[in-house]
Amino acid sequence: MAGRAAILVICGLASEARIMRNLPAKFFLSGADPACLAALLRTVDASDFRLVVSFGIAGALDPALRAGDLIIASSVLANMQAFETDPSISQAMLSALPEAKYGSILGLDQALATPVDKAGAHARC
Repeated sequence: MAGRAAILVICGLASEARIMRNLPAKFFLSGADPACLAALLRTVDASDFRLVVSFGIAGALDPALRAGDLIIASSVLANMQAFETDPSISQAMLSALPEAKYGSILGLDQALATPVDKAGAHARC
């Protein structure tokens, strides 16, 4: 890969990667396992990539969200920390995808399956 031209897309699930399959990118499936992702990342040269994107299907903690809503993250909340996204990349994505919503997302290692679990997580964020 010449001159940081590639995009690396990280997905937890194969079904998520299939959604993005037409994107000219390299895909890593982490299985939502941080140790697996770390091992995968050690196999590549970071200078080969101009952009790393984490893509996944979210559980819509905010009751204002609807199935199919596209969220561009302003930050990812995980392990009691907020990881800010690159504002220039986020703004470029929002310009290209005007129907998208912008806000924080919660990163978890497992899905929240019930409305009660989702409401509780939303209240804590």
